[in-house]
Amino acid sequence: MDALQSVSRGRVAISSAALPTIEPVIFALDGDSIVFEAAAGSRLAAATEDTVIGDPVEADRARALIPTSSERLWTDHVVRIPLTKVEGKRTIPRVGLRVVVSSESALT
Repeated sequence: MDALQSVSRGRVAISSAALPTIEPVIFALDGDSIVFEAAAGSRLAAATEDTVIGDPVEADRARALIPTSSERLWTDHVVRIPLTKVEGKRTIPRVGLRVVVSSESALT
């Protein structure tokens, strides 16, 4: 988890039209979960529909954890995915981290 806290950009693998798709995300670690935003109407939003934070107060709290950038989406879709298994290795020191996330509620 320490390595996961040291980065804020990653990728989420989803299934779109029965094919694997990799979507970039800017995320934050929130306890034993990751939180990120997904643009309304995007493939990522559709695939993570069951993991959207429904409580507006909790969504705002989670959104405040996500690092800001010029690419900020600021959308109604704030996604929380509980982490049950984290694996990875640094590809270049402090530049990249490959993370495999397993969750009981698989993304489809």
